This record gives sequence, C-alpha cells and structure tokens, in this order.
Amino acid sequence: QRGEETLIFNLLYPAYEADPGKQEEVKTTVNKIKSNLGQSGIIINSQAIPNQLLTQTILQKQYDLLLFGHLYQFWHSSQSGEGKLNLSNYQNNVVDNIINSLRKETNPEIRTNLISQIHQNFQDNYPAVFLYSDYHTFAFDNKVKNRNILVHYSSTSDRFYDIYLWTVD
Repeated sequence: QRGEETLIFNLLYPAYEADPGKQEEVKTTVNKIKSNLGQSGIIINSQAIPNQLLTQTILQKQYDLLLFGHLYQFWHSSQSGEGKLNLSNYQNNVVDNIINSLRKETNPEIRTNLISQIHQNFQDNYPAVFLYSDYHTFAFDNKVKNRNILVHYSSTSDRFYDIYLWTVD
C-alpha cells in the first residue's frame, strides 16, 4: 500500500550443479517461499550460489535469507560470529555440550537421543526456520548383517558410520 515500505529480501540457495533432482527440489521450495511471502507483499529475490562459492558466502554472511541444509556442527557457539559458519550466530551452551558429546559418541541409540535433545532446544529457541528434512530409503539384501542406519544424523558420512562392522553372509 502507499506509504508503507515494501520488504525485499535476497534469498540464496545452493545450486546443486551435480544433482539435477536436488536442484529441482530446491527450486520448487524457493518458488513456494516466494509465492507465500509474495501474498503478504514481501518480495523475494532468489539466487542459486555455485557450490564452490557457498562456504565463502556463508562465512561472509552475505545473505538476507539462506535456504540451506543443516549440519549440527554449524550450530556450535564456536562457529558464531564474523567469518564463521553458524548461520544465525546462535549461541547456547546446552546445545554446545550436546554437539560435543555427539561428535564423540558412536552408540546409535545414544546419538539418536542426543540429536533429539538438539531438536528440542531448537524448538524452544528458534535459531532458524526449518522447512523440511529429506528422507532416505535404503534397501539391503538380507545377506548384509550387522547393519545399522541412523535415522537422524549430523553429517552425510554418519549415515553409514559403522559400515566397517557390516558383514555379508
């Protein structure tokens, strides 16, 4: 309306050059954000950031809004501040201690519990808006024994954190 300031935000998101499926998923999400906020009169300018520039962009905090996957280590207080990876400069000693424990823990049940504690703290403190989480389906032949896939994990490599224990009968 006349006399009111129009809000304009720059939304950055990873380009996912090597993953066309992920590119399409993220573009769909960006378009929904633009459409929904546009209904409230908020203008969103969006830009895909090439993967090689993404970390630099995060470090320099060169964004109004960032659509980005979450890695728990980014939420540690040691990563807040200029030139660091804590996306919203969130600082919470309880979460720091949980992340420290999570980094050392190998027991999947304890890891799941620790991640649940992080999620609860995020729900209580709102350091960011979490839109959705990817689900991954893994199919195994019953010949693969001792497998354990974490439902919640803090990095991609955690999905198969105990693969060295797997055996094939």
